[in-house]
Amino acid sequence: MEVAKGKTLLKVVDESLSAIGRVVRGTELLGASTRAQGNALIKGEVPAAWTAIWEGPEAPVQWMKQAAARLVALEQWYEAARSGTLLRAPLKLHELLQPAAFLTALRQQTARHLRAPMDSLKLICALNDNELSRNTIGFSLQGLLLQGAACTPPQGLSQIATEDPTYNPTPSLHFGWVSKKEPGPYAADRSSVVPLYLTPERETLLAELRLPCTGSETQWVQAGVALFLGENN
Repeated sequence: MEVAKGKTLLKVVDESLSAIGRVVRGTELLGASTRAQGNALIKGEVPAAWTAIWEGPEAPVQWMKQAAARLVALEQWYEAARSGTLLRAPLKLHELLQPAAFLTALRQQTARHLRAPMDSLKLICALNDNELSRNTIGFSLQGLLLQGAACTPPQGLSQIATEDPTYNPTPSLHFGWVSKKEPGPYAADRSSVVPLYLTPERETLLAELRLPCTGSETQWVQAGVALFLGENN
């Protein structure tokens, strides 16, 4: 699905820019679709035909840079998946066009492995891979950003100073889907719920996780602590 989406994205952008080029050279008449896409680019906006496939940044140049970076990374993901080595090294989830689809695919795979319904599983997170259940298909993510706190093993969440950066990189975190009946690696009284969002705008929630912490969970919730996917430059 991810590969197909990447190919569709590349085709749509290539056809749009080629059509605009032909109109500029006078070898093609200006159609309604080309006019709309050209006007959007002139106004510094991403054409709707492009954002319908992948939303991305609002500025066209940044959108194309990040789209290109994802298409290059997608080739590496595809080769790793084909060779069976994809989950052996930490992954950068922000390299995908559809990060949520990857999490869902692993949920489906784990459900088949456990012979359990998908909706009976929850996503857990650990600072060390040996804290994950042996019954799960574990994977690691790197490049996640944390707002409202810092995170270092083994203590987990820690306070930051006012002059610290808004977003702090996390160490590689380890994930797996497990039964909702199974306890997570961290007790509720020594951990805090941390939402994982697609972007800092907090519009798309990917998961709610638990990370170890000092103090009460309330203080971290009030601090607005949250995780976000990193971003391609």
